[in-house]
Amino acid sequence: SMIVKSYAYESTPDTPIVAGATVAIEPGPDGAPGTHAFGASPNPFRDDARIALEVAQTQAVRVAVYDALGREVAVLHDGALSPGHEHAFTLDATRLPGGVYVVRAVGEAFSDARTVTLAR
Repeated sequence: SMIVKSYAYESTPDTPIVAGATVAIEPGPDGAPGTHAFGASPNPFRDDARIALEVAQTQAVRVAVYDALGREVAVLHDGALSPGHEHAFTLDATRLPGGVYVVRAVGEAFSDARTVTLAR
C-alpha cells in the first residue's frame, strides 16, 4: 500500500490544475465558443471519483470508463444532456483493481478524455 500526499497531475499541457471537480466552459484557443467543460476529482481516488461535465448545447453524450488495456469497464451516462449546469456522475470503483483508467466523454460537438488513478 502507499499514501500519496500533495499530488496533482493535469494531462492537458498549459492547463492549470483545479482542486475539486468544479468545471466551467471556456472559449477555445482561437477565441471560438467553448463546447464543454470536463473534470474528475479526487485524483488519485480510492473508492469513487466524481466526474463533472457541462455542455454548451443540448446533445447526446456518452461518458464511459476504460482500463489500461482499452476495455470498457463502466458506462456513467449515455443519453441527452442539457446546457446551463454541471452534470455530475460517480465512478464507483469498489470492484475495480487499482491502476490508471481513462474517463472518456463523447458528445455530438466534442470528444474529451481524462485519466484517473485508482489507488488501492
